[in-house]
Amino acid sequence: MRIGINVASDLVKRMKPLKQVVNFSQVCREAIQTWVDSYESAKKRAVQDNMEDIARRLRQEIESHDVDWEDIGQEDAKIWAQLASVKNFEDFIHNLKNGKRLNRTPETWMAPILPGTKSYGERSGEHKEWFTRQSELELDYDYHQKAQQDYERGWTSYVIAVWEMVKNSDPGNPNEYEQKGDENE
Repeated sequence: MRIGINVASDLVKRMKPLKQVVNFSQVCREAIQTWVDSYESAKKRAVQDNMEDIARRLRQEIESHDVDWEDIGQEDAKIWAQLASVKNFEDFIHNLKNGKRLNRTPETWMAPILPGTKSYGERSGEHKEWFTRQSELELDYDYHQKAQQDYERGWTSYVIAVWEMVKNSDPGNPNEYEQKGDENE
């Protein structure tokens, strides 16, 4: 497999006199091999040192500081629903249907922006430290994309659930959802 490496232009200039006698690809392969061997040796030793329990404890600690983006989306949707008019809901549902025809995933931008509500952008700004910590733990994973997907799913699911409650509610029975909840318990 071929991979590229980044070398500072200053170093490239300094390498030029050696290019005829030194195989820099081989130097890089050997350096990489040394690091891989060291890592694999350390991994074996960590297993021999019974570090699995410590790894599980640390993983639990990481997960205890996890942010539930779907829950945050639902909380923000709750505030939106409390402030929204029937027209706001209808506009959102209309935009969802048009989005579906265009094979678009339901997203909060499909809803009218209401003063006093928050967006994913604002919420992600509130959790900068969490994003930094997550990206330091797993460099190759896009936590912003995953968090936004979870937030959007929670938000839109909540608003759709409330709209379904509106459509199926009985104005003459203010306790109907309490009663249904009691029956299901």
